[in-house]
Amino acid sequence: MPDKLVNATTPQSAHFYWPDGKPCYELPCKSKPGQMRQPTVKDMPKLGIKPSVTGILKVWAVPGLEAWKQEQAILAALTLPRKDSESDKDFAARVVEDARAEGLAAASKGAAIHDALAAFMLSSAMPEDPICREAVLAFKPWYSEMPEDVGIESSFACPAGYGGRIDLASVGGAGIVVDFKTKDTEPGKKVIGYDEWPLQLAAYADGLNMPPGVRLLNLVFSRNEPGRMEEIDWTDRRAEFSEGWRICLASWKWQHRRWVNKEG
Repeated sequence: MPDKLVNATTPQSAHFYWPDGKPCYELPCKSKPGQMRQPTVKDMPKLGIKPSVTGILKVWAVPGLEAWKQEQAILAALTLPRKDSESDKDFAARVVEDARAEGLAAASKGAAIHDALAAFMLSSAMPEDPICREAVLAFKPWYSEMPEDVGIESSFACPAGYGGRIDLASVGGAGIVVDFKTKDTEPGKKVIGYDEWPLQLAAYADGLNMPPGVRLLNLVFSRNEPGRMEEIDWTDRRAEFSEGWRICLASWKWQHRRWVNKEG
């Protein structure tokens, strides 16, 4: 069990973590002195860094996301004007890039909301962007009920061979683990979570060796309905998703066994 959560001071994301739980954002690039590079699985045996929960969960198929990507590609192909004398290959490349832009735009909105929430928790800052501001205003009364010992944007690494950074967590008492999500919502329709969300929460709770009664919550913020926030509680299904997480972790380790088996 990790001794503690390490509070983060920057909104940057990490794909690997040092054994003490601190994020490993980048490493010196030997082939280009003075420059930095992103860490990879090849660095694990020598440095002892641990992969992130979100990176490991990429082994989990997300049919809904893949269907959305295909839809965006089809729409791009139907609406994107073709250039004179443009080859099929060049047109296909532009279609892929156009479709990819939609996903990047959605991710950018989500990242802005997440950063605004983190800034509010760490310094009570209120964002100027109206969508982000409405998200923070919706979150503020909910956050006021959190225990005093709650960790904000804290990270960890565990003996099971992975690490992560948690939006909100408290290891006191039964404990609570909270992860923020953003998505486009439909007015009047309930927000439905994806299976990978509670897998992520279960991974955090397991990595911190938290008891069975720990609350596992997603707070979902709408990207297109400013101020809409919904809570999804997965607490009662902890055992189910902990089992699913162990399967994902084992699958990831098998896929990267060449490097995982070199550790130590």
